[in-house]
Amino acid sequence: MALLLKKFKEYWNFKPVRTMFFVRLLSYLSIYITPFWGMLLAIYFDAWDWDYLQKYNMPKQWYHRIDKVVDYVEYLVLLPIMYFTPVFYWYLGFLLWRTIGTVWYFLADTKDSIFVFFPNMAEYIALFYFMSETFALGWNVVSWQWLLGLLVYKTLVELQLHYFKIMLPVADKPQPALLRAFAKFNQAIIK
Repeated sequence: MALLLKKFKEYWNFKPVRTMFFVRLLSYLSIYITPFWGMLLAIYFDAWDWDYLQKYNMPKQWYHRIDKVVDYVEYLVLLPIMYFTPVFYWYLGFLLWRTIGTVWYFLADTKDSIFVFFPNMAEYIALFYFMSETFALGWNVVSWQWLLGLLVYKTLVELQLHYFKIMLPVADKPQPALLRAFAKFNQAIIK
């Protein structure tokens, strides 16, 4: 664990990492102004940061470690806002589930494929709730249909990123056609 903290400090002293952190932090703070649009901005910058950091030869393993810490800042920023919503307990439950996976990832120094079993459902419950509220859509984002659809989507995302290692832009090595198509679809949405 001491070696892990030493490496974090080393990478924190790397200016592009600090830049990425502060850009993402500003996007998280925009969630307090306009939750839906702030979350879209946060998700955009979460997708952007790998493109940015790989230009500086950031090792992918360390990118994932830093990214998980920065992601967690967003989850904590969302807690006070989510507290006043009817989906708070769902958000909290999914956040606790993701927390177990994140702690396991760091303490056991496991592969990032652990996140396939601990997908980031909390952030998207919040996103769809705020989308429904912003556009008066009346969605019940915690119905079993929504939760099942979200679970399938987030599991595919985690497989894409953490098991098959298809990062944007799509990797050159051969990947399953469905996941390659999914990565291209995500890239089209983000770019």
